Amino acid sequence: MKATQPKAKLAQRLPWAEDFAPATVRFIGVMELLGAAGLILPAVTGIPPILTPLAAAGLAVMMLLAALTHVRRKEPSGISLTVVLFALAVVIAWAALAPTRSDHTPPPATSKGINFRTRVGDREVEGIDMIHTNMDGLIDDFTVMVRPLSAALALRDSIGAQLGATP
Repeated sequence: MKATQPKAKLAQRLPWAEDFAPATVRFIGVMELLGAAGLILPAVTGIPPILTPLAAAGLAVMMLLAALTHVRRKEPSGISLTVVLFALAVVIAWAALAPTRSDHTPPPATSKGINFRTRVGDREVEGIDMIHTNMDGLIDDFTVMVRPLSAALALRDSIGAQLGATP
């Protein structure tokens, strides 16, 4: 909203926007969007998790500055919301940086499954990849299950032809 809407329209719902240049309001909106992305994307995509506490800390600073703006403007409703958001951001930053194991034991072995659907030739293939990791976090077992049988046979033939074509 702050990143895309004109300042005049924002000022109707966010009176504090009157105190800032349009570029500053847009900057605040973009930084809030980047902060939200930094909280969500590491968990969803597997990108470096250090982004989560950095994004949370950045949002905490922004909420602190927002609270100061609301104090200066004597807007108690804005103060309470920004204080709550500040507290949430601090908790997220702290939790993301805090070690999860005090005894530094290795992560437990885990199993994960990934469903997939594709085509091999004219056959629809549906399957599951089963991946198991050991205590060191390394893959120690990988199983692929495919159905229906006709698709599994088509997959076998396709892979066999590709392997046979290589020296």
